[in-house]
Amino acid sequence: MAWSIRSLVGGLLGAGGGESASREQRFSSEVALDTFALEGVDPRLARKLFQGQELELAVGEGGRLEARAPGRKGALTAGTVPPERAARLAELLERGARLGCRVVLAEADQQGAPLVRVRVSVLM
Repeated sequence: MAWSIRSLVGGLLGAGGGESASREQRFSSEVALDTFALEGVDPRLARKLFQGQELELAVGEGGRLEARAPGRKGALTAGTVPPERAARLAELLERGARLGCRVVLAEADQQGAPLVRVRVSVLM
């Protein structure tokens, strides 16, 4: 498939362009709200996460706010949002805010336990 210079530059600048980019992707922006480490991270799933990966925020069992990664058999819980941050984010979700959650760090800590830090943003 041949790309024209106009479509490549337009896609990079967000002004027109790439056939593969949806209207929502081209005209969306985000404002960072918070960055934190997830709790209760599944070690097997943590090894498969990568920097920049999008996660979904959803209320899980027991009312805990979970960060979920897409999987072949549905979304898998990567970890939970710390309680001191979850209340504010859950309220925003209830009010209809579109929140994005992106992995900024996925590695093992000094004791070998999985450490996953995420950035949560309001999507506009």
